[in-house]
Parts: sequence; C-alpha cells; structure tokens
Amino acid sequence: MGSQSFTPSSIEVEVGTTVTWTNGSSVTHTVTSGTDGDHDGKFDSGNISPGSQFSYTFNEVGTYPYFCVPHLNLGMTGTVTVVESS
Repeated sequence: MGSQSFTPSSIEVEVGTTVTWTNGSSVTHTVTSGTDGDHDGKFDSGNISPGSQFSYTFNEVGTYPYFCVPHLNLGMTGTVTVVESS
C-alpha cells in the first residue's frame, strides 16, 4: 500500500494462496472486501498502521474487490482474482 493506492491494484492468484498487504505509507489504511464502500463481509483488516500487515487466504475461485475505507474517495481500490490451481 502506498499513500493513496494499492500496488499492484489487481492480482491473480491460485486457490489456497495467502495474500499479504503491507502498509508502506505513513498513514493508516484498511483492506475491506466489497465495492463502492459497501463491505460484503468476506474480509476486513481493520486499521493497518504504517509498517503493519494484513493477510488473507483465498480458498474459493472468484473475483474479490476491496477498498480502503479512509481513502475510498481517492480511488483506493483493488481486486484479487482467484483461479483454479494449475
């Protein structure tokens, strides 16, 4: 995570992959599943302080949009696409 973005903002992973987000900025962020500010209940990091991390294991195929609650209005969103293992 940067100051106002997830980098990369979109990734593709295989089922069973654990994704870790690291807050490399000087401000607090969240990793909250859902779109347009509507949390869908799949995962939510709560506040991630600078230098801290949040991890989530994706066990089902699908597309998982997410956003940063404090910076949604700045376009801080991302997507994890989960595919079958090869």
